[in-house]
Amino acid sequence: MTLSYINSRVLYDIVIQNCIKGIMKKYQYRKGKEVYEIGIDKLKELTDGCDKLTKKFYKQMEGTTNNVLLVIEKDV
Repeated sequence: MTLSYINSRVLYDIVIQNCIKGIMKKYQYRKGKEVYEIGIDKLKELTDGCDKLTKKFYKQMEGTTNNVLLVIEKDV
């Protein structure tokens, strides 16, 4: 495995993890902690859904040249 493959895989895993966290925020078991209460079947569905969504987005972005800058600021 090359270093660029490992780096891209780590980045991809972080994107999937953030997708899951964003959806699961409503079902957080303890506020301020990354503890969620969910059935294993639902977790598998959620993981597969985030994976498919991310792959579809990356595929659509390939070769795109008319990009805009998107800034997302967190409320402080």
